[in-house]
Amino acid sequence: MSVNIQIKNHLQLYDYFCGQWEISRQIDDLLKKQQGHMQGTVTFHSLSERLLHCEEKGEMILSGQRFDVFRHYAYEFFEEFLDIHFVRHLEQRQFDPFCRLVFNNEGTAETHHPCREDMYQGSFNLVSSSKFQTTWMVTGPEKQTQISTMFYR
Repeated sequence: MSVNIQIKNHLQLYDYFCGQWEISRQIDDLLKKQQGHMQGTVTFHSLSERLLHCEEKGEMILSGQRFDVFRHYAYEFFEEFLDIHFVRHLEQRQFDPFCRLVFNNEGTAETHHPCREDMYQGSFNLVSSSKFQTTWMVTGPEKQTQISTMFYR
């Protein structure tokens, strides 16, 4: 179930994402029949009036092994869409494209990201003012993985 936030333009989502979120991620590798789980935090810091730095960190358990994990993204807000980039160098504002989101009035967006031979098909769902969910299905020659993440505060 989504929140009906009546998105007039994507700039209004800047305040929605800003701040700290707890995350719980489930990873299901359907080919290898393995599961993983990640717990952590995501913090969105303001870089400008249209740009947020997203810092994700936590601990993952995959195949019985524990890993510290982290990732940095930049969320860039425009009136008609939201672009998410991988951060290559934050200080120099060097980013690589990841995906584009166009949310509908129900607070959902579908997207994709090609990565070499693999394809990431994603959905974002703004469940409420304090919860959103992402789901990615990764397919490729040697991959068939579903990644579901709940963000909450």
